[in-house]
Amino acid sequence: MILKRKSMYVMVRSSKRMDFTQGHNASAFLRELERVMGIQSYSISHPKIAKQLSESIFIVKLNRGTESQFILASAFIKKIGGTEMGFQTIKTSGAITNLIHLSTKKGK
Repeated sequence: MILKRKSMYVMVRSSKRMDFTQGHNASAFLRELERVMGIQSYSISHPKIAKQLSESIFIVKLNRGTESQFILASAFIKKIGGTEMGFQTIKTSGAITNLIHLSTKKGK
């Protein structure tokens, strides 16, 4: 029997504009996240960019139970592709629709 892993969604704000429609920003962010987290923690959490809500706010999907590791690792990221920037966690949720609703409710 194969068990499906539950997902967790984390809303993150970057200090500068991030455009994930171009693949290089997303891959640079995930590479830097892997460098900070370590290969084992990164492979367990399995992070992916789920949705970009604005130029500086995006949602990351990862495995449940690893969100605290992700939050700590994202706080230690200082550069993406040579550009200095910081990341702040806004909210975590088990459903992406809750985070999208929260962002539209605040008018962001």
